[in-house]
Amino acid sequence: MKTASSKSKSGTNMKDEIMTIKDLSLYLKINEKTIYKLAKQGKLPGVKIGGMWRFKKEAIDSWMMNASKQINGGKNDSD
Repeated sequence: MKTASSKSKSGTNMKDEIMTIKDLSLYLKINEKTIYKLAKQGKLPGVKIGGMWRFKKEAIDSWMMNASKQINGGKNDSD
């Protein structure tokens, strides 16, 4: 019996997925210019390689969870 896998089409784990500005813009549903601005300010976890920004999906997901906790004061949606 097969189980669901977290591998992408390329065979790599989704948590290891590297995203571009465009990928991240689509994932977060915000403008690419906003992504550039936040990355340049150091507010998004990413690295600039050869003049191009790259982001690990796992780091972005953690960043979003932490930002959500700060906004909600540590409360989750079920409180």
